[in-house]
Amino acid sequence: MAGKLLLIGHLRFIWHELACGPIMNRNTLNLALVALLLLLVTACFCRSDRESGSVSFNSSRPSFEDPESSSTGSPNQRRDEGDFLVEHLEVSTPRYTELDQQVKNERLLESAAEQLNRALILPHDIPLRTKDCNQVNAFYSPGDRSITICYELMEHFYKIFKSVGNSDDQAYDK
Repeated sequence: MAGKLLLIGHLRFIWHELACGPIMNRNTLNLALVALLLLLVTACFCRSDRESGSVSFNSSRPSFEDPESSSTGSPNQRRDEGDFLVEHLEVSTPRYTELDQQVKNERLLESAAEQLNRALILPHDIPLRTKDCNQVNAFYSPGDRSITICYELMEHFYKIFKSVGNSDDQAYDK
């Protein structure tokens, strides 16, 4: 309940900033709305009780222990059985070599994985990868249960931030 109240507070703050702040250009507003939608979906469907799980989660179907036989409390809690894991793949396109090095040096994937691991309960490990995909995209692969973020998508966002007047450093930081 407290998490949902915190989310509502964040949503009110973001809405206030969007409505009352300086006039925003269309790309920035669209990006903010997408981020807000992602935050809302994550908050509605993901629980933050990672530290206290008493029920095992089967990937095909959740099974709950009998509340009377459970020694740790609520029968609705799931055991955290996975984490986001970072895998750095080799870059096959030379123009993404520098971008790959920046991602590694600044530990961008590792930082994202740490934040996600603190916030989400997972039934299994999920590798996070960067890759040149020949398309502007990011996707989940159910076969190996991995998330791939394409360098083309990172480059696309960089160009968007540059196009709205940000310097190279500001666009990179976004």
